Amino acid sequence: MNIVMFDDSVPFDGFTAATKPLGGAEKAFAALAGALAKAGHTVTVTNRCKHALMAEGARWRPWDSTRPQEADVLIALRNPELLGGVRRVDTRVLWVPGDPKYLGNTHNADLLASYAPRLLFLTERQAADYGGRLSAVVAPPGVTKSFFPEKSGADPYPDANHPAIPLDETEKAEEQEELPPPRAIVTTHPQHGLSNILELWHDKINPAKADAKLTVYSSVLAKGMAGEDVPEPIQPVLELVKACADANVEVSAPKGDRIMAEEYRRSRVHLYPGHARDFACWTLRDSQASGLPAVARGLGGVEDVVDNGQTGFIVPDDEAFANVALQLLTDDGVYASFNETASAIERRKTWASAADIVTQLWL
Repeated sequence: MNIVMFDDSVPFDGFTAATKPLGGAEKAFAALAGALAKAGHTVTVTNRCKHALMAEGARWRPWDSTRPQEADVLIALRNPELLGGVRRVDTRVLWVPGDPKYLGNTHNADLLASYAPRLLFLTERQAADYGGRLSAVVAPPGVTKSFFPEKSGADPYPDANHPAIPLDETEKAEEQEELPPPRAIVTTHPQHGLSNILELWHDKINPAKADAKLTVYSSVLAKGMAGEDVPEPIQPVLELVKACADANVEVSAPKGDRIMAEEYRRSRVHLYPGHARDFACWTLRDSQASGLPAVARGLGGVEDVVDNGQTGFIVPDDEAFANVALQLLTDDGVYASFNETASAIERRKTWASAADIVTQLWL
């Protein structure tokens, strides 16, 4: 199939996410392009990338480059206006990575009625929230390979002529990976429950585990901590972060996938407050794939990502949130069990599997 893909958001390409922070929807868009190309399709991506290039087998072209005149399939990310990017197309697809309510406004409804695309959703929960009449397919997003841990010792007998000598107990202990220190991370938007997490940390979690550290990953708060201006609604959260400095709270700007994967593996728990309109839970998917247990509220798409009691805890209130967070920070056995289950190979969701489902849209 000849597939064209359009996005008009921010400058990025198929290599960006590995080394630079990038929004979840944009990362997914790039990953799907590569997966479709690897599946044997001809894929051309037009977005705001700076230069024409090839990434994972897909051709990336800058926004002002010449557009194809025809295609078998057009996939537009988020914006219904992009559905008209190619004149002659057999199948038009609108990929909806977030809250689908915007599809119902007058302008977008008119565009959808005109182009009659198939809709692509991330989860059944998100699709059910759409409530419209257009046909749709649900393709659970994959996770890029940066977040899949490589387990050591996969082939203990590489040479049949030289069988391995059993290790004694000392050597076994030395081979075991060192468990992470009592470190928690939070990746939520500052206005989506971060204040509550900070208060729980300051009042309940850190007093019970004085050496525990909380790292807040946020671009806007990192700028604020560096003395730059932040939007007025963010200012109270910034002040609260500063007030929590004595409770081992630090702020860091988000990093690219490779570094963030290491940060997840160097932590004991991902504190995730959740949001009712957050169906994707992008960073939670990444951290779970890395083997990082989570403590989360059952909002939005959290239940689609966390296996409660196995890869994390989905809790009903503040007291439970603080208690199980402390358990993961202090109990090596609980952390190790949840880490092993979260990072199990059978739980891995790849973009190759997502690409297989997406192809249903033009069958």
